[in-house]
Amino acid sequence: MPFDMLGTTRAVQYFQKCLPLSLLNSLTERQINARFDHEKYGIKPNYPPRAQDPLISDEFHLKIANGLVQIRPNVKHFMKTSVVFVDGSVYDDIDVVIFATGYKIGFPYVDKKVTESRDNYYPAYPQPGATDYDAHTGDPRQDLEYERQYAQQSVFKAINDQNLYEIQNAYENGFNKLTDRFFKTTPWPESEIIAPIVQNDHTFLVLYKELYYRHIYARVQTGPTLEQMFESYYNYCNLFNFILSKYTTLEQILNPTTTTIICSTLSLVSITTLEQMFESYYNYCNLFNFILNAEGPVHLELPNQWLWDIIDEFIYQFQCFSIHRSKIGKKSEDEINVLRGHPKIWNVHSVLNVLHSLVEKSSINRQLEVYTSGGDPESVAGEFGQHSLYKMLGYFSLIGLLRLHSLLGDYYQALKVLESIDFNKKNMYSRVPACQITTFYYVGFCYMMMRRYQDAIRTLSNVLLYIQRTKQMFQSRAQLYDQITKMNDKMYTLLAQCLVLHPMRIDESVHSQLREKFADKMLRMQKGDIEEFTSNFSFACPKFLSPVPPNYDTPSVVNHKVCIYIYKNEVYVTFFNS
Repeated sequence: MPFDMLGTTRAVQYFQKCLPLSLLNSLTERQINARFDHEKYGIKPNYPPRAQDPLISDEFHLKIANGLVQIRPNVKHFMKTSVVFVDGSVYDDIDVVIFATGYKIGFPYVDKKVTESRDNYYPAYPQPGATDYDAHTGDPRQDLEYERQYAQQSVFKAINDQNLYEIQNAYENGFNKLTDRFFKTTPWPESEIIAPIVQNDHTFLVLYKELYYRHIYARVQTGPTLEQMFESYYNYCNLFNFILSKYTTLEQILNPTTTTIICSTLSLVSITTLEQMFESYYNYCNLFNFILNAEGPVHLELPNQWLWDIIDEFIYQFQCFSIHRSKIGKKSEDEINVLRGHPKIWNVHSVLNVLHSLVEKSSINRQLEVYTSGGDPESVAGEFGQHSLYKMLGYFSLIGLLRLHSLLGDYYQALKVLESIDFNKKNMYSRVPACQITTFYYVGFCYMMMRRYQDAIRTLSNVLLYIQRTKQMFQSRAQLYDQITKMNDKMYTLLAQCLVLHPMRIDESVHSQLREKFADKMLRMQKGDIEEFTSNFSFACPKFLSPVPPNYDTPSVVNHKVCIYIYKNEVYVTFFNS
């Protein structure tokens, strides 16, 4: 709070209203002169202190005292090169005369309908009629609703105008601030409520629903229902299909007579339980249809961080649904019937199809090969690959395939999808830190599971050193900072295990952190403590998935267990189902 506001309270303001203006002027003048006597410096005005806005300066009287500023009386008139003052004195050889008469407030780069001064005064908020919403009323409930709608319309305008800077600012800052203020533990308004505010724009609503369902997964304590999982996936499919298909508008994708790449076999269903899982699924289908079904590049620009989050969240929601689906013993007969009747929703083949389609459409592998050899990637990018939206989605899909194959236990295929990427050369993934950290985590984990411990140690050490150097960049973004901190702890745990299995020299700063956090655990693992290996591995490894749905007719409990065998001082880690 500004210092001059500390003493401004309602009690003081009420007391001031009760006193006569002459007394207030006298008290104010005495307080002003307490530091130095303005009359002695010749700067006492001819009007009372409260008649005009005061000029505040801490150094002006010092400039007068040392002679840098000379005080003169009022100007009587000007001559050719001199000034005559009211006391009869004349000042010759004047070079410049500056009239300090104030200024007129103006913002020519802002629409006059939004901000227009009246008598050099600007209101704090747009006035009624200036926008589609009324100004603040003083009623807290109405004013909060006004702020929410105003923010949503601002994002809508930025996406329509393809203003990438404003989109990125709204996504990385505005969305999180509004979430913390209005929807910290509750869902955002449904798309049907937002639609009139954004003129029923289908593209914006698909992107809004992607954020809406992501927020439910991350913040809402009860989590998504089954229908919302389905709706989210359906929305993603529609968006991606639009990018890869022959259709040029999202309205054509949403037309029930339209044949789409991914969602042609899907039908909307009415489910009364676990709604959010279904809705989440359908939302993904809409999003993927929109992106994948375009004849030419769609007119859509999104920040790289948002594009990465779309792919990352898509796989995360598939992972959540697969784990949820496998817990048959905790479901009612109606829920099991719903899952049995929709085997293609969140099907592993559909997820792989989306990621491979984005990779193929963007020609990202060819671009990476040419880039690694020192050529120009644009020469082989093609019509779609030259577009930033497709290029980055294609690249992030490669990382998504790495993650998905790792979750399914196919470590060789997980590393093979990245064979076009040269990790020793600065690449496109470095633009998004979360993508880079995810990449190195799964690459290091795959090396470890393939018993390539030296490669795993080198990979994990490099990314941990990167996090040490750049951690301050993420502190202003609480959610991303928490996510990277958790990933950092997991990678240190994996590194500790790899060093026990294959001791070697690593970077000193990483080694000091490792000794500080894991000295006792590493000592127990070196002594062959199986329980220590198991607990550390269970903490650091990803949540593995089964590529097929469970048998709903004869449900059985499936436990993914870690078996550790010690033979000739070497530990082999394998997985089996029992």
